[in-house]
Amino acid sequence: MWSNRPLLPARVCEVAMKKTAAWVLDPASQSQGSPETAQQIVELLLHNMRYSQLAGFTLECMGSILWSVGSMWGSSAARSNQRSRSTNDSDTTPERFPHIDMELGSDCSCLQLPSDQQRVMLQVVQKWLASSETMEWLANKSYTTRLSDLVSLLWGYAALLLVATPDMQQSQRQQQVEGAVGRSKRQPGLDPCKVFAPDTGSTTADGFRVDARPSLDHLARRTADLLTASYGTGEPVAAAAELTDLAWALSVIDQRSAATAQLAEAIAHEVYRQLSNRYSLQAPFTAGDIVKIVQSYAQMGLTDGSIARMYDAVGSHVAKRIRAGHVGAMTRPADCAALLQGFADAGHVSVVVPELLTACAMQISQEVAAFNEASEAAPATTAAAVITSAAVCSNPPHSGATAAAVTSS
Repeated sequence: MWSNRPLLPARVCEVAMKKTAAWVLDPASQSQGSPETAQQIVELLLHNMRYSQLAGFTLECMGSILWSVGSMWGSSAARSNQRSRSTNDSDTTPERFPHIDMELGSDCSCLQLPSDQQRVMLQVVQKWLASSETMEWLANKSYTTRLSDLVSLLWGYAALLLVATPDMQQSQRQQQVEGAVGRSKRQPGLDPCKVFAPDTGSTTADGFRVDARPSLDHLARRTADLLTASYGTGEPVAAAAELTDLAWALSVIDQRSAATAQLAEAIAHEVYRQLSNRYSLQAPFTAGDIVKIVQSYAQMGLTDGSIARMYDAVGSHVAKRIRAGHVGAMTRPADCAALLQGFADAGHVSVVVPELLTACAMQISQEVAAFNEASEAAPATTAAAVITSAAVCSNPPHSGATAAAVTSS
């Protein structure tokens, strides 16, 4: 009954998955519809993709689908972990997925499919990546594609890999706690030069041995070529969110090869280029973007070449914004601490580090002082309100005693 031809066209799956993800991630739209309906739609689409073996799905289509699936499953996993943080304060899972808003209106935890179905979906995607057609698309430079599509494909694959592989989640938490360089200890038996695979290995149910590493190398090399396309023009080739997602995806996939190193260098050089020009105070990088980029590179353990210059540019940029009182300056003490932790994990040492330490210390001191002042002013205001209310209640309205009591208070 089931053949390799798609049960539904690829474009239909792409649009339906995108609409469902938009509903899940938008609290305003959740007043209409139910999580159960969204769950049925997702299961139907994944069922179609699984039995069609993704035949006829292009790079652009798969990038959009993986972005939607990773966003839905990532937000669902993060919310379920947020509910359990009261019993496990060391869980840092909600911070694993950049650019996902966790403040959702309704509980869509039912969208988190069983782990075996997630692993099957991961195997189908890996088989699609390892196919000769996908390899030809990625290797052929005449095949026109946009940088945003490749970013979506990398980010979505990394999110699916992280959600569908429990062993990898444990390794990610361990690396976040212990640091990525020097002090981090990898899980025994895991080869850091290979892509993380599900518990059942990289063999699918039909006995097909999946090796997605060559395709991921081609994907990384193609993305790096697009990043370097506008060098010398003075125009940014990628948005801050795309650079953040690329850095995060590389840290999650954790594939050590010349192609991924080339992409990491290209990302770092583009971040350095956007932060080091005379318009750096207007750079679109938010505090969260900067923290995630630094933490991702610290987790990968890369510090040479353009990456060292990127660290210097980031430190100088953050310190400059804090001193200038810029509206986009890093103000939260948690962000300052996370940034300094990333620099410490990376082991980066330069003349910028003391400047960054001074600026972050000044910002944290100001925030703590402002919090203490607000905390001290709140009880005094409450006491004055209680005295006024008691005076009004103990005396008739519009009486002289009430006015005198209020005035004396």
